[in-house]
Amino acid sequence: MTFAYTLVGYDRQTERMGPRHELPPAAILPAKRVAGIDQVADSALGEWELQSSQARDIAGLIGIAIDTTRYDYFLEPNVLVE
Repeated sequence: MTFAYTLVGYDRQTERMGPRHELPPAAILPAKRVAGIDQVADSALGEWELQSSQARDIAGLIGIAIDTTRYDYFLEPNVLVE
């Protein structure tokens, strides 16, 4: 099974989904390392809550700026249908 990953922000006040940034394939492995995701535990069954510093580091991998004061960020896997 192949996964794509998205850096997703959720508004701290409303808990609504906010910004979404799909990771390019080259950024997935480094992002997973930053998030501390073990290869064995990797599945489409969960999302990983990120500390603000982890979210900023992953955002830096894909060349974007994020607002960690307004949003809580998660790294979310999505199954790719082939």
